[in-house]
Amino acid sequence: MAYTFLPETCFLVILSVSVVLANLPVPKNVRVISINMGVILEWDRPNTSLGNLTYTAEYSTVCRNQTERRCDFTQGIHPFGIYVFQVRAERRGETSRWAKTKEFLPDQETVIGGPTVRLVSREGNLEMDIQDPVMKVKDLREIYSTVGYNIRYWKEGEEDKATVMNDRQQNSLVLSQLEALSRYCVQVQVFIGELEKTGEFSQATCETTTTDVVLANLPVPKNVRVISINMGVILEWDRPNTSLGNLTYTAEYRSSDDAGFSTVCRNQTERRCDFTQGIHPFGIYVFQVRAERRGETSRWAKTKEFLPDQETVIGGPTVRLVSREGNLEMDIQDPVMKVKDLREIYSTVGYNIRYWKEGEEDKATVMNDRQQNSLVLSQLEALSSFVVVSVALPLLFLVVWYFYKGLKILYPTATLPDHLKRYLMEPPHQYIFMAMQNSSQQEEQYQEVSIISESPLVEEGPLCSHSDNGMTEDGEVLPQNEKE
Repeated sequence: MAYTFLPETCFLVILSVSVVLANLPVPKNVRVISINMGVILEWDRPNTSLGNLTYTAEYSTVCRNQTERRCDFTQGIHPFGIYVFQVRAERRGETSRWAKTKEFLPDQETVIGGPTVRLVSREGNLEMDIQDPVMKVKDLREIYSTVGYNIRYWKEGEEDKATVMNDRQQNSLVLSQLEALSRYCVQVQVFIGELEKTGEFSQATCETTTTDVVLANLPVPKNVRVISINMGVILEWDRPNTSLGNLTYTAEYRSSDDAGFSTVCRNQTERRCDFTQGIHPFGIYVFQVRAERRGETSRWAKTKEFLPDQETVIGGPTVRLVSREGNLEMDIQDPVMKVKDLREIYSTVGYNIRYWKEGEEDKATVMNDRQQNSLVLSQLEALSSFVVVSVALPLLFLVVWYFYKGLKILYPTATLPDHLKRYLMEPPHQYIFMAMQNSSQQEEQYQEVSIISESPLVEEGPLCSHSDNGMTEDGEVLPQNEKE
């Protein structure tokens, strides 16, 4: 049976689908409201006096035939997606056209709310603890890789004189140099470094300072010192002179451009604190630590100013030695810094190198200020152990490090047969060339080897000739039986 398709019929079907009974005007002022990655679509009532309107909103359909003029799309949203939303009005089977939004990018367009700020007044200072705002989708630091805080604080009634600290990376800070028995207020906003994006300021949090008198029944920690290797910065200290137990410690730091100290370690029992994450190589820092017990505190024990680029100890580079053709090929790799790369911190890096034959360090050869990472040590005595000392010198800041690397033994490049390797590894009295020097030669055991060929052999003379000294022309030693 043949079927006939009528073009007119198909055309009418298409029209019946695409025509909208648009007696209803579209919703007005359609907008996306996004705070902390929550995504709400809102709109205003269309220009009509008709009642009983409902609405359907989509990015894929989320809200259908509802009377409320808002729709929460949060659950279907990914922070790094790109979305378009639409909404229409509906009444008794009639619908308006869709009102659409422009493209929406949550990570770039969401408004980040203010963080939570807690203030504690202690010894004339304000200790501030900051907590990230809670996102509706993921955590703040899962979405953004660089999160800091902009902080402003002022004495109550003097907001126009507020002190500002921008892009602070720490969650705990101490505001110092405040007037005693005065009320201060603080506001904090999130700063996203990679987008140069700021959030909303938190509500003002206010607290009254106390006097700076310390009930110093506890002695201060002793021997406070900064340990810095490869730009890592560790503050260490010894227990104070007291027989009291259950001591805890709080450690802080301040850079030269900070108004107050930032707390890194709080109420801990360990007598060390790692400040590396907050340190810049070219900053100037002061560290302080105090002892605490049951509400009592010691005075702060402070360090002198610390300059990381000038005072850090640069660890030894990695040195790899390869023996080849009687030389030592040396490859040097810069030490790994905890903050930045070595050559990002210092503009000119060279190496001082010392090497000597083992046991003869007083005769060491010295090469200063070598700029290359790869060098060849030549004119060395074969089959000898050598010790290499690599001294690296960042010239610009006159920082020197010393690195001692283990010994390396020179071997010829040719591969020895396994039976010769075995003899060479045995004590000297069993070396074959030592046995040849003995007055009585030891008779070697051998077995006759016959070569059988499927085709007749052509006589071309001997495969090797004997020399008078019992050796072949190739320099191989013949067994005693063959020499006879």
